[in-house]
Amino acid sequence: MNPAILQADKNEVCDFLLKKLSSALTTDKYSDLKYMLDELRSKQSAAALHMAFSKVVRLFGKTEIVYTALEIKEADAIRKCWQPPLSIDKAFRILLLFELPLNNEVAFLNSYETLFSAADLGENVALYAALPLLPYPEKLLKRCEEGIRTNMGEVFESVANNNPYPAEYLSEDAFNQMVLKCVFIGKPLYRITNLQHRLNEKLAGMVSDYAHERWAASRALSPEIWQLLQPFLNENNLADIKRLAASENATEKQAAALVCYKSSLPAAIEISTLLNLNKNIDSGVLSWRTLGEHVWQNQ
Repeated sequence: MNPAILQADKNEVCDFLLKKLSSALTTDKYSDLKYMLDELRSKQSAAALHMAFSKVVRLFGKTEIVYTALEIKEADAIRKCWQPPLSIDKAFRILLLFELPLNNEVAFLNSYETLFSAADLGENVALYAALPLLPYPEKLLKRCEEGIRTNMGEVFESVANNNPYPAEYLSEDAFNQMVLKCVFIGKPLYRITNLQHRLNEKLAGMVSDYAHERWAASRALSPEIWQLLQPFLNENNLADIKRLAASENATEKQAAALVCYKSSLPAAIEISTLLNLNKNIDSGVLSWRTLGEHVWQNQ
């Protein structure tokens, strides 16, 4: 198999996950898991693999997996920005996906789609969360877009949150749709991987319009959304940020400071001086991530 077709090295991913599973499972359960993998590799049966995929929770459970800071770095080295699976079932399902015919584009894509056809909620989550690891990423765009359109909250989050695939492969319109859906249905923006790399003027305009609608209806909105406007701060939308800076809400003031940070607009420099938070931004104490974490921890 040509390893270039994979977004992450199969052996590295499997070794990493098996090591974690060996410590998360009892000796007997881990032996069962290894035996199932060996059987699948020897039989190379699509039906057997699909059955195994559906039986994971019943056989091995959904116990949480906790990673050390060193292991998170290791995962990032295996696949940049990869968030390793946070439960036993999700980890084992990734191992099973690597038993699909990875070196045959048509067979792989057909098998991957077949898994979706009978997938329950947990299986859908695992299938979407695996997008950044799988081969033929350009061929998975429609599947990713389907995940964005879903009404199942956990499934949408598996695409939008802690997943580098959308920022790397989605078109501007599709990426904007995902971000705006997070805003509309109340999902955190700080968990969108590489969001800052995909900010664009169209998205900034839509978010400003949305904010005006919310304000007109006397409804609150998350201070997180203003990061979508930051690179496109100008004389036309500066009034929005002045409003934030004058707010009695501390996180709105922080959002205003972040938007104006390093801006060359005289009015933005004036806001930065007034709020006096640049030292906190310089040190990393205040960032869009820390602001987002604070907002969602206090929901």
